Amino acid sequence: MDMVFTIAGIGEARDRKNKVLDYVDAQTEVEWRGFKTFKNNTASWDDFVKEIVKSYPEALDGAGSVTVLDKICKTHTRMGTEDRPEINSFIRKFRAQAAELMEDKGVYGNGQLVQKFLKCFKPSFSKLVLLRALQIYGHHASPARKRHKDNKYDLDEIIEVVQLVLEDALDRDKDEFERREKRISKDIKVNTEPAETEETMANLQDSVMAMGKEIKSYTQTLQQTLQQEFRSMAQALNTRHSMGQATQASYNNISQTAGSLGRCFHCWEPGHRHYNCPHMKRQVAEGKLILVDGKPRLKNGDSVPPEPTTISPKDRIELVADQKAESFYNWSTNPTSTSDIACENITFSMFTNTVRDSRDDMIERLSQEREGIREEFQAKMDESCATFISTRSTATAEEVQQHNSKDF
Repeated sequence: MDMVFTIAGIGEARDRKNKVLDYVDAQTEVEWRGFKTFKNNTASWDDFVKEIVKSYPEALDGAGSVTVLDKICKTHTRMGTEDRPEINSFIRKFRAQAAELMEDKGVYGNGQLVQKFLKCFKPSFSKLVLLRALQIYGHHASPARKRHKDNKYDLDEIIEVVQLVLEDALDRDKDEFERREKRISKDIKVNTEPAETEETMANLQDSVMAMGKEIKSYTQTLQQTLQQEFRSMAQALNTRHSMGQATQASYNNISQTAGSLGRCFHCWEPGHRHYNCPHMKRQVAEGKLILVDGKPRLKNGDSVPPEPTTISPKDRIELVADQKAESFYNWSTNPTSTSDIACENITFSMFTNTVRDSRDDMIERLSQEREGIREEFQAKMDESCATFISTRSTATAEEVQQHNSKDF
């Protein structure tokens, strides 16, 4: 309206106040007439305009608004060198709002705006900008600058440094791209087409997955077979153990019955006990048995055979002396203890305390097959890894070193 009034030749404050009411609605006209600066003839036109703007908060949220600046910073966050277009747009918006806030309204100082500006970037990018600013402009406390620690650089200086960092990053990207193109054209000789390389990798992955499934299936089958064989062995051992327990129980029952009837445990005859049994004394004198801690033992130190259970221990000792009975019952009267008999010609099982049989052969055969499949699978895996490295690995020591030297 200032320009309109100037062109129209309206210069007096009262005339301008009255004329501006022609451009508003009736309700607004009533409200503006109530302003103190409208009623006061000594108030200037500028005072009237300031009172109007102050009464409309949304007017303060226009150009140079703190709210608008906050929205800009929320929209543009954690930017880096890869966000060049976004950074340029952010700089334009931020600089326009910052100028209004510093010059016209004095809401923000330069140091506060610089801090707010740098928070919109990644921490690594902000540190790089501050380092470059230190290299270009020097220390804030140097005689040439003499600035406060909270206001080290101007906003325009920081913006200029940001643009320099973006240009350097663009140059590095171009140089690295050219070097990578040269290296690819020089080193890769097997598969030059990306599609062909991807197809090779897919085939290798399918092969590895197929071998893995095959190994898993075979391992499950092998485990089931071994478990079944082990169950069969356990049942056989339990059967033998049960038979031995039954025989011993039968012998114990007969002996206990003889004792309960007042008979001798050794000869099962009435009228005496085993410690003064005449038959035991006779057999000791004849050398058919010996006494160990008062208990009868065969002359080789072994226990009296528990079978046959239908005859007394005395009769069993007599049968031991009989060569025919010894051969029939597989008894041994060798003076050497049965636990010391040489076993050079006997091969025992690695899985049970019995003589080796066909089940041991089957377990060893399955174990050998499993090891063979495992070695074959490992060889195929090594071959696949070697092919993968030769077709996909294009990094050199120089490239890795350059990559690690990047600041972000």
